[in-house]
Amino acid sequence: MDRLTFVSLLCLVAATTVARAEDPYLFFTWNVTYGTISPLGVPQQGILINGQFPGPNINSTSNNNIVINVFNFLDEPFLFTCAARPNPQGSYHYGQINITRTIKLVNSATKLNGKLRYAINGVSHLNSETPLKLAEYFGAADKVFKYNVISDDPKEVNLVTVESNVLNVTFRTFVEIILENHEKSIQSWHLDGYSFFAVA
Repeated sequence: MDRLTFVSLLCLVAATTVARAEDPYLFFTWNVTYGTISPLGVPQQGILINGQFPGPNINSTSNNNIVINVFNFLDEPFLFTCAARPNPQGSYHYGQINITRTIKLVNSATKLNGKLRYAINGVSHLNSETPLKLAEYFGAADKVFKYNVISDDPKEVNLVTVESNVLNVTFRTFVEIILENHEKSIQSWHLDGYSFFAVA
């Protein structure tokens, strides 16, 4: 009987040490180097991972533990970030989003100094000598242009001014943009920014 108890206890201990109820591990080694790439047809210097651009895909399933050994062969620090992908199922509910700002853009066409000028909220855009993003990057925006020269809810405009027209909007806020056209011709718009969704 003692022998049977001892063998049973030994089997139980062996089973608990062998069985691992842990999610699987995936191991990767990445060598980060410079190399010549041509994503747009023009050769240029880019960052390669294991000699390839874009870098390798990580094929994994949920709950896999991923271990990546990164060896930086660049002559500068290399920042590598990885984040979980949010589950989009049911997280974006139309009609339940708090709109933080409403901007009404009213286009118009008028003659100014004998020339036909198109305007938004009474301002006809004029490109500055210095590119706007460059002036902003070097902290000289106030010397080149002014932000928000148009109001979010414009009153009726009779006088058109010509200047750079830049709206300052906080990143990742929900902004409702209303496009109004009182002209007899169709107006097309190009909106450049982060995630635009057209609704009717």
